[in-house]
Amino acid sequence: FIFDARPSSVLILNVLDSLGNIDEAKAILKTLEECVEGLAMVRLRRVNLERRHGNLMEAENLLTDAMNNAKSNSELSFYAIKLSRHYSKIQKNIGKAKKVLCDAIQRDKENTKLHLNLIDLEFSGDVKQNEANILSHFDKVIKSSMPIATRVVFSQRKVEFLEDFGSDISKLLTTYDEHQKLLREQENLKRKSENGYGYDFSCTPWVVCNNLHKVNLNLGHSNLK
Repeated sequence: FIFDARPSSVLILNVLDSLGNIDEAKAILKTLEECVEGLAMVRLRRVNLERRHGNLMEAENLLTDAMNNAKSNSELSFYAIKLSRHYSKIQKNIGKAKKVLCDAIQRDKENTKLHLNLIDLEFSGDVKQNEANILSHFDKVIKSSMPIATRVVFSQRKVEFLEDFGSDISKLLTTYDEHQKLLREQENLKRKSENGYGYDFSCTPWVVCNNLHKVNLNLGHSNLK
């Protein structure tokens, strides 16, 4: 009997789980993962099976193992976000959650989802107390070598954050001026592209905004400008 990721196999596993045949369900998932490497869905089902039955340490170990054996930075970042959420939402350990994301960013510096999830964690605490950290996370992206459109979006978010939660008006004014400079830089790049110098239109603001909207980030704003 060959198990795969098709609905029929998922149904069988769910039935075994509901009937209390936990060990058999675990064995099936482990065998499936060994037969077909790189199935993230199977690894996550193993994690969730352990979590549902209170085996939080084993769930953590499975995610950590997936990170350590990741074959690419994008795969590592994917599991880092999952592990971070496990720490923050299940174990209620924000410190560990932040460390996982910070370590992943060292490997995958231009992954916007990592940065967004890290900012989201800071927002889950005392925003006033975490203001310096939040601004620092914004600045890492804004001052990075990421596409200009990505930096513009994060810069706009920084302005909005200081407007809504900032404690120093001078910081807001300085940030606003820096944002205007970034917008002018973006406009200059667009003009160059029109003259044949080349510009990556896949990184236009509306494309970046659409991608960032896919991340469930609660910054107190429903619209990106």
